[in-house]
Amino acid sequence: MTRLFERERLDVDVLIVGAGIASLSTAFYLSRLLEAAASSGRGPVEKPTILVVEKSQEIGGHILSGAVVDPRPINALISGLDVPTPPYDSPVTSEAVYYLTKNRSLKSPLVPPPLRNHGNYVAALGDLVRWLAELCMERGVEIYPGFPAVQLLFDGDRVIGARLGDQGRDRRGRGRENYEPGMEVRARVTVLGEGPQGTLTGQAIRRLNLAREAQPQVYSIGVKELWKVKKPVPPGLVIHTLGYPLRSEEFGGGFLYAMKENRVHLGLVLGLDYRDPEIDSHRMLQKLKLHPLIREKLEGGEVISYGARVIPEGGYYSIPKTYSDGLLIIGDSAGLLNSQRLKGIHLAVQSGILAGQTIFEGLEMNDFSEDHLALYWRRFDRGWAGEEMRRVRNFRQGFQEGFWPGMI
Repeated sequence: MTRLFERERLDVDVLIVGAGIASLSTAFYLSRLLEAAASSGRGPVEKPTILVVEKSQEIGGHILSGAVVDPRPINALISGLDVPTPPYDSPVTSEAVYYLTKNRSLKSPLVPPPLRNHGNYVAALGDLVRWLAELCMERGVEIYPGFPAVQLLFDGDRVIGARLGDQGRDRRGRGRENYEPGMEVRARVTVLGEGPQGTLTGQAIRRLNLAREAQPQVYSIGVKELWKVKKPVPPGLVIHTLGYPLRSEEFGGGFLYAMKENRVHLGLVLGLDYRDPEIDSHRMLQKLKLHPLIREKLEGGEVISYGARVIPEGGYYSIPKTYSDGLLIIGDSAGLLNSQRLKGIHLAVQSGILAGQTIFEGLEMNDFSEDHLALYWRRFDRGWAGEEMRRVRNFRQGFQEGFWPGMI
């Protein structure tokens, strides 16, 4: 006998999909604007509901990133507030760029300007995400980990929320005894901050034809490991490598970021437009670890955790339309990354700040039309973040014919 289930419905004002740094920046900045408006007596009578849904069972559970963070937008995010300082691990104290052959390393006499990190911080992105999630919840933001959003909800071409994934299905998709259908979350505005290749972002792009004026996105894969090493490595050391184990026809390079307590983040980025079908990014990382420059730092240590992620590197011309009726797209979901600087966290935070500002004004005017939400992108594009992305708009494309033509 077929069992019929009725989906529960939850109505909120703002639905944010994904609990990464861009999404939580949106939620936090919006909540501080609402808090300030309420304290001045001009806020809404009833406090708007902000809901963040996250597929991981715990906040930060899907994030493994030793990163070098540009702190400017995070400083702006919390400016003037009495909140705990961001959990950066260490300021960048020294940096170097090496060109590697199989057994040797050639240190560049100068660090190229895009890779200079004076004033930046080495940090674990997972720590930053958990810190920001705590700040959001203190201000009344609801965060539901363990609830993946699987389908956008539409009224015509207007986004009106998302359906959450069913619980209690077996590996063949059949419902068990504990089966529960996923809830429908209806929202006045839905914000997609799922990271690159997001499920709902893909649905929105296809349904609303948001990429019709954008070039195809270009992706790399980043494979990385967190090590606990025996030999002391000065915290704040940042190393980038070019060359081995990659060949001149492949795009990418290695990195090593040293943190406190003898922890080292090691990784390799490989462009997914490689032509050799037998290349393996994980095998390339193993080769990098055996290079004398890297091996000397890892000798006797152990791997604490490891992972991989997709990196959107197409740049400015690959950004889809980031707004529509009832919809905003932020962070990596929108392809906001500076591949020349190897940085996207600061752009993600800035996109969250501008999304939060635009949503706050939408709540005041009761307007989440495409015309109003377009303010989000105009602010991003005309500000320092858009200018930064335009300056490097052709960087990744310059490596289409190989490493040396790209460097020239």
